[in-house]
Amino acid sequence: MLKVEKLAPPAAASVEVSDGPILYVTIEGLEEDRTLWWRAVPSNGSLCEIGFLAWSGVLAHLTLVIVDKQDIRIAEELDLLGQGLENLPVFDKNPWPPDTHHMTTAVDYRLQFIDEPVPLDLAISSSGLSLLLNGPCTIAEVLSLDRIRLGLDEARNLRRVDVVKLTDDELRAVREITKKVLVLEGDRAPGRIAGRDFLGDRLRGQIDDRNVVRRTIRRI
Repeated sequence: MLKVEKLAPPAAASVEVSDGPILYVTIEGLEEDRTLWWRAVPSNGSLCEIGFLAWSGVLAHLTLVIVDKQDIRIAEELDLLGQGLENLPVFDKNPWPPDTHHMTTAVDYRLQFIDEPVPLDLAISSSGLSLLLNGPCTIAEVLSLDRIRLGLDEARNLRRVDVVKLTDDELRAVREITKKVLVLEGDRAPGRIAGRDFLGDRLRGQIDDRNVVRRTIRRI
C-alpha cells in the first residue's frame, strides 16, 4: 500500500470523470521530476495508477483506468468523505530503489513501478464516486484536493478516494458504465435492467436530495 509520510502545501488539481478512464487527476504547477508509480493490479483486470514525484514524494497523478464490473455498485446515495485538510500527500518512497529517487540518475524505467494485487471496489451515485483500495477500513484522516477526498487509515496508508459534486456531463459518462447491467439487491430475476436507474433519474431531475431513501444496487 501507499503510505503518506507527511503533508505538503496545497495545489490546484485537475479532475476528470468519464467512462474511460473512469477518473483522471493531475496536480498542477509541480516542478519537473521523474515520476514513481504505485499500481493496484488485482487479478480480475482492474487497474489504478498513482504517481508521485521521485525527489519530493508529492502526489502528481491518480488514474482509475478500469474496474471489473463485479466490483462496481450503484447506490441511490453514498456517504462520501467530508472536507479534510487541504494539503498534498507526500508518499514514502523507500520501497522504490534509491537510484530512482533522482531524475539525473539513469535507471531502468521498470524500476519506477511497484505493482500490488490490491482489490479495487468502486461505488457510484448521483452525488459522487467512492473507490476503496484493499477493502473497507476505518478512515482516520482525510485530505482534500479540489473535488477529491483522500482517506487514510490509522497507519496513514491511502485506502479510499472519493470524488464529490459530479457534473451532469460526468454523470452521463459514468452512467454508460452501469446502465445496462443493474439489478436491485436481492432481485435474482434475469434481465437487462431491473429497478430504478438512479443516475438517469438525477439527470432528469426526478430525485429530491432532501428525501432520498438509501438503497444499494449491485451488478451481475
